[in-house]
Amino acid sequence: MKLKAIIFYLIASMYSLCPAQNINGRFVVMINNGINYSVKIQISSNTINDRLGSSNLRFTFDGGVSYPLNPGQDTNYTFHNFSGENYEVGKIVRPAPNQIGINIELNNLNSGTLIAQYPDWTDVVTIDFTTEDPDSSAYLSWDLDACVFFADDESTLLNKENLGNEVTSPVPVELTSFIANTSNGKIILNWHTATEINNSGFSIQRSSDNSTFKEIAFVLGHGTTTDKFMYSYTDDTTLPGKYYYKLKQIDFNGSFSYSTSVEVNLETPKNFSLDQNYPNPFNPSTTIRFTLPTKATVNIKLYNTLGQEVVNILNNEQMNAGVHETIFDASKFSSGVYFYRLEVKGDDGSTFAQTKRMILIK
Repeated sequence: MKLKAIIFYLIASMYSLCPAQNINGRFVVMINNGINYSVKIQISSNTINDRLGSSNLRFTFDGGVSYPLNPGQDTNYTFHNFSGENYEVGKIVRPAPNQIGINIELNNLNSGTLIAQYPDWTDVVTIDFTTEDPDSSAYLSWDLDACVFFADDESTLLNKENLGNEVTSPVPVELTSFIANTSNGKIILNWHTATEINNSGFSIQRSSDNSTFKEIAFVLGHGTTTDKFMYSYTDDTTLPGKYYYKLKQIDFNGSFSYSTSVEVNLETPKNFSLDQNYPNPFNPSTTIRFTLPTKATVNIKLYNTLGQEVVNILNNEQMNAGVHETIFDASKFSSGVYFYRLEVKGDDGSTFAQTKRMILIK
């Protein structure tokens, strides 16, 4: 899946016809799946307790992007803070080809909406775009001559002083693959990127119903690069069952985009087993892996060559069905041959015992 870029520019500046009051504006990408984009427009003020009256924000788009609803003149639209009691119904208009206008009309008896003071932001409206070609790019920028802001008394014209000091781009990361597999009772996620721009990293999210997702880890990205990179994450915290995973790719500026979800089924082991420790020989630590087809009480004991118990690595641990690992640190033991024995008593009455040899070399 390609998370291609519509690139948003805020390049206008504002100047005032009276003592300087500044309006800041930015585009924030809410959805970007390479074809469909949902873009929130926000404003803020550099003046405390500033309210916005009737205004017009106008921007142009250039390249392979279209506005799917193709609004005509005076098309009603859902505004976040500029519709209802204080305002007439907000309007989105197409004043010219490749140009969109956002019209805010204040009712005469009201004083307008209090604007958040920078660096906080006030939501204006969220609009949707599509790209004609997912491999193409398009550019959005404020119309330098057409953005007009009025304060609540409708007499102060705020005109192009600071509109442009915030640039929020969509998530320009090209994700070429994202897959999930199982191995030894673990779920292995692998994904590849072809290019990255301002990529802070990936929030790995997991769900059991493909609806409610929770973050389980964060993997750092490579910033800006045209090199191809392979990423991997191992999830060893799950019980047997079906799981769904997706990636939330996050830019340094906070913009983000989701991948599609992938499904994987972690099956319950059918038999008890004890694997050979690895590495072997080892110094000073080694991993012991074993599988349980049912919930069970587990003991792992270590013996020397005389058959004497040296240490109890796991002592009556209650464990669920699945593949498990434990790390044995032998830094306090001398070199030699040892034997580790797994003893299991399942909640269903089943039992299992097996012994294997390990070699410690210092």
